[in-house]
Amino acid sequence: MLAMVLTSGAAEYEDNNWRHVDPERFIGAAHRHLNARSQGEHWDPKSGLLHSAHLMANAMFLCATDLGADLVDIEDVALDWQHTLRELIAEKGKRGKAKNGKA
Repeated sequence: MLAMVLTSGAAEYEDNNWRHVDPERFIGAAHRHLNARSQGEHWDPKSGLLHSAHLMANAMFLCATDLGADLVDIEDVALDWQHTLRELIAEKGKRGKAKNGKA
């Protein structure tokens, strides 16, 4: 889903446009998506994608900007996020099986 948000953003704005955006815009967008999600809205009506995925993209861009946009390859950051999410999902699955006595 994160890849879909990145792809839709690149199509709407242009590739690597995030490198030229004031970091405060990422914070504002993250707040908007978090607020919508906290009010029970899962899907962004504009993009049709999950608010949580938009939130991840904005957090990733903010993190990359904080590290120095010229020093960061956004694809590497996205792959790191994807790897971390897979680990978290796998761990959650293990805990669920252990709770149900199926470990």
